[in-house]
Amino acid sequence: SVQNLVDHVLEPIVANYFRNAAQSYTVLDFLTARSERQQEAAAHIGRALRTYDVEAIDTLIGDINPPAELMETLTDRKIAEEQNKTYRVQQEAQAQRQQLVRATSLADIQQEVVHSEQGVNIADLQAQAAIKQASGDAESIKLRAQGEAEAIRVRGAAQAYAYRAGAEAMGEHGYTAVQLMQIVGERGVRIIPDIMVGGQGQNGSMVEALLGLLMTQQLGQGQTPVAKPNGASTAKPETSA
Repeated sequence: SVQNLVDHVLEPIVANYFRNAAQSYTVLDFLTARSERQQEAAAHIGRALRTYDVEAIDTLIGDINPPAELMETLTDRKIAEEQNKTYRVQQEAQAQRQQLVRATSLADIQQEVVHSEQGVNIADLQAQAAIKQASGDAESIKLRAQGEAEAIRVRGAAQAYAYRAGAEAMGEHGYTAVQLMQIVGERGVRIIPDIMVGGQGQNGSMVEALLGLLMTQQLGQGQTPVAKPNGASTAKPETSA
């Protein structure tokens, strides 16, 4: 009968299971993980009853009323677990804050490094530009000096050539006298009263002044001027006694 099944089959199976479970679990385990223990019990009892062609619909664990001391222990454990969870959350938050601070500091350092590298590159470019500018200025000054030197050389060569040509055409002293008279005329220097020689009229002409200058040069070379019929003079070399 059903009662015999309960008394001789079901009760021994259930009692045997919970005696064995008590060796692996404590009362606190049943209190804190009641649903897991209940599922394990239902699975074990269902397998055992199927050998008797009995289908177990469900197995339920009733209310557990442990002593007050045990409940206090359970309460303290739950409080400790919640505190541990709180501490872990706080530690994770602190770790995240530290990671954020490190990341921010690293970003700032990298930004400063980039700015420093840019400053070095700019300074290098400016130095290279200054070197090129100085090199260009030096080359420009060199070329300008070479040009001016070449111009001076060309002018000097032209003047030397003109002097040689004039000296060949007029004689060295004559060409020199002409150049002197040209300079005197350009600068407006009055030399006629100082070198005037006898001639026609009271005011001597420029030609007479030139002749007087030539005569003065000849006197400086040790020659004696000889008078000509028209009032001019020619130089005559002096002879020793």
